[in-house]
Amino acid sequence: MAFWSKLFTRSAPAPRNAVSHMDGGIVINTSAELEEALRTGSVSASGARVTPDSAMRVAAVYACIRIRSGVPANMPLHIKRRVDDRTREDASDHPLWTLMRRRPNRWQTPSQFRRMMQAHLLLRGNAYAMKVVSRGAVRELIPLYPDRVECVRPTICRWATPTPGRMAAGSSCGRTRCSIWSG
Repeated sequence: MAFWSKLFTRSAPAPRNAVSHMDGGIVINTSAELEEALRTGSVSASGARVTPDSAMRVAAVYACIRIRSGVPANMPLHIKRRVDDRTREDASDHPLWTLMRRRPNRWQTPSQFRRMMQAHLLLRGNAYAMKVVSRGAVRELIPLYPDRVECVRPTICRWATPTPGRMAAGSSCGRTRCSIWSG
């Protein structure tokens, strides 16, 4: 019996790392190579690159992101003011109350805005929105594509400005961190 089982059963292949090629994977020696590997996506066992955009084309990933970003987006958001150590009251007269509860920008509802920010956070690890200030008050929160935002220092962030159809070569807007809301 042992003879036949050895003859007809195939031994299990040696386990491999999920992100390595058959030839041993990727060797990263410099910080530039590390940045390229992180920005271009991870290599799967099949050798295909996996990026946030390609992952969203998989139905299971899309469904998970839709569900995980939809729950916090539809929960009520209360802005409170502290009266004393134990008491808080609604701050409906605060300028940010209207922004977060009614209209974060001209084209999104608060639920859509929070869903988009949560999806960016889940897929890309961070979410950014530019604060549009007019007459000393924040008027809008404009979502920014996280892959185009670069925080140079703890106080300065830069992002590329898109032109219709393509990215402008080398264009960037430097903003202080206080004018960018990060999630």
